[in-house]
Amino acid sequence: MNLENFKQAYLQTISESANDSDLKNYIRSIVEEIMTEAEALIINKNNYPTILKAINLIHMDNGFDEVDSWKLRSTTKYNPENLAAIEDALKTISDEDFETLTIGDMDDAKIIVKKYPALKIATKIFDAVFNKLG
Repeated sequence: MNLENFKQAYLQTISESANDSDLKNYIRSIVEEIMTEAEALIINKNNYPTILKAINLIHMDNGFDEVDSWKLRSTTKYNPENLAAIEDALKTISDEDFETLTIGDMDDAKIIVKKYPALKIATKIFDAVFNKLG
């Protein structure tokens, strides 16, 4: 779903609806919560640039073009807090470890994850990216 189109439809519906402020506020809170959650699950250069860099490294290593964003499918596995932790951890590792974690040997990647536990979830994301390409 295109969130911008959804937001415009939502705003039009709210502005044209009956003057029941409780209902409007209730609907507004639900829609804003859903939109915030959906936006948090899209990785792009503005919110998680290092994760996107890793995704693009996987893409390029497999002969695909870079992407501007990546949508995570599972809202139960991923949330803004663990994505922020992944982003921070990826920024602290060396270029060599970054490459190993994203496109290197799985056993070597496990060693890196032991040093940076936040990256355990990152490996699940990177595996999903790789599997989607195949």
